[in-house]
Amino acid sequence: MEQTQLTSKSYLTSLKIINFALTAGVVFFMLIAIALQFTGFEPELKELEEILLAITVAGAVAGVFTGNLLFRKKLEQIVELKNLREKLMGYQSALIIKYALVEAPAFFSVVAYLLTANNLFPVITVFLVFAMILSAPRKDKLISDLNFSNKETSVFENPDSVIQ
Repeated sequence: MEQTQLTSKSYLTSLKIINFALTAGVVFFMLIAIALQFTGFEPELKELEEILLAITVAGAVAGVFTGNLLFRKKLEQIVELKNLREKLMGYQSALIIKYALVEAPAFFSVVAYLLTANNLFPVITVFLVFAMILSAPRKDKLISDLNFSNKETSVFENPDSVIQ
C-alpha cells in the first residue's frame, strides 16, 4: 500500500480543514439550538441557570488559557525535534488539543442555552468560536511557532516540495 506524500500545501490544507470542521460543528449546533428556541422549545432547567452560567464562564476561560498553555508547552518540545515531518505531526497534535479545549466549553455553552434559554450562553459560544477562528493555522505563524531553520523554511515555503 502506497503512502501519499506530504507537501506543505496538503499539510496546511488538512490543518485548515480540521479547524474549519471543529468550528463549523459548534456554529451548526448553536444555530440548531437557536432555531429550537424560536420554535417554542421549552427549557427544562431554568433553576440551574446561574450554576450553568458560572460553570460555562469558568470552562470557557479555563479552556482558552489551558489550551494556549498546553499548546506552548508542546511547542517547546516540538521545536527540539530534528525531523521536519515529526515537527509538523507534533504541531498538528498540539493544535488539535488546543482546539478541543476551546470546543468542549463551546458545546457545553450550547447545551446550557438549550436547557435555560439564557441569551448569555450564545454570547459565550460566539466568543469561543472567535477564539477558534483566531487560532486558525497560517503558514507564517506555523514557521514562526516551530522556529524553522532556513532549510526547513525553504522546504515549507515551496507548496509542492515533499516533506520527509
